[in-house]
Amino acid sequence: LGGTDRAVDPMELLLASLGTCLTIGWTTQAAKRGVDFRALRIEVNGDYDLRGYLDLDDAIRPGFSRIDYTVEVDSDAPLEVLDEIRRAAERTSPMSDNVANGGADHRDPQPRIFAFRETRAGAFGPGITGGSLTPFTVFPGQTGSTTGMGER
Repeated sequence: LGGTDRAVDPMELLLASLGTCLTIGWTTQAAKRGVDFRALRIEVNGDYDLRGYLDLDDAIRPGFSRIDYTVEVDSDAPLEVLDEIRRAAERTSPMSDNVANGGADHRDPQPRIFAFRETRAGAFGPGITGGSLTPFTVFPGQTGSTTGMGER
């Protein structure tokens, strides 16, 4: 998305996070049932329309329009048990929950706004100036600070 395609983009990270979380869930649920896998592979895919991201069409969302995944598992467990594992892994997956339900509760949202405070020049190498983020406004009921490059 607008880069050189030499690194993972945020959309790929979301899919990878979901796939990793589901893999952990499958492994955990299998262990609880005494099921062994010779191999387990989960591939997550999603569709999105760049017209939403590029703000070319107000009717198109910038996010995924579809996310699905495929599981390849090599096990002696019956299909019914594998389906039970799948359902449990999906039900207990924090990432599946976040994707399906929109993440955190945003009732009465108030944006977090941060002020940037510069540190001394050269703190992170010749000519590189770092800084830290200090909360200016936080969500109701929350306090604390977020630290930026190298300063705590």
